Amino acid sequence: MTIKIIDKGRVGVGAPGKRSRFAYLYYADDVIYFPPVDSTEVVLLGDILLKSGATVIKLYVTNTSQEYSFDSVGDKDNRAFKVKFIGTHPGTELEALEFSKKNHDLDFIVAIPEGISSKNSKILGTPDAPLTFKVSHKNNKDGSKYDMTFEQEMPSEDVYLHYTGSLYSEGNISVWNPDNGNLPPEGVYKIKVSSDLMFTDGSVSDYAEPGKRIILIGDDTSMGGYMTLITGTKIILRKNEPWKSIKGSSIILESFVTSDFQTKLIEIQRN
Repeated sequence: MTIKIIDKGRVGVGAPGKRSRFAYLYYADDVIYFPPVDSTEVVLLGDILLKSGATVIKLYVTNTSQEYSFDSVGDKDNRAFKVKFIGTHPGTELEALEFSKKNHDLDFIVAIPEGISSKNSKILGTPDAPLTFKVSHKNNKDGSKYDMTFEQEMPSEDVYLHYTGSLYSEGNISVWNPDNGNLPPEGVYKIKVSSDLMFTDGSVSDYAEPGKRIILIGDDTSMGGYMTLITGTKIILRKNEPWKSIKGSSIILESFVTSDFQTKLIEIQRN
């Protein structure tokens, strides 16, 4: 992974503030896994995963200029939200000019740490509804500054999302072939494309300890050929509703042990 830092010009040292000086920018096309939300619909479960070799841009933004917002748009009974992030980047250094030139109108997901020492961040945008980058620049008696705007072009159902995961997680997601009849160990997996079968149970020996999770991600079209996960004696889905490995869908299963020491995997989230 490449971490590209676009810092401010070194013209002096100011007093440190509690608010983070940086916003973290992920190219929407670099995200290979975006975690689902919990029952609150605003808290992400797990890490955002980026493809191997992805670039994370750590952009210096003046503390006092950082502004994020959302607006409710649309007609009654069909309203949605449009999220925006605005920040000022001081200076005229080469890196800022290059970023402005090469990334104008590209789509990003923006992470804003809640504080310098905090592990919590707010996530603005999703792979399905990213923020598009626009920029303007002024150089006058008050100095040189870039006004950088990241705004959703299309509204979505999401506002800000709370995130406690890593700001730098990359890796190729392993592919699981359900034809072998057993679930893989704890982790994140894409379902083999065109599996075209129904799956339930199999070996759960890797999940003998409670609290272990497996995340399955679909990558098939809805025209057929996908895997269908169904409730059995070891895998329990909510309302016994089957899950299909359609592209964009995912499901999280978590292990627990019954009073008679049987290991089960229960669905805790899907999208």
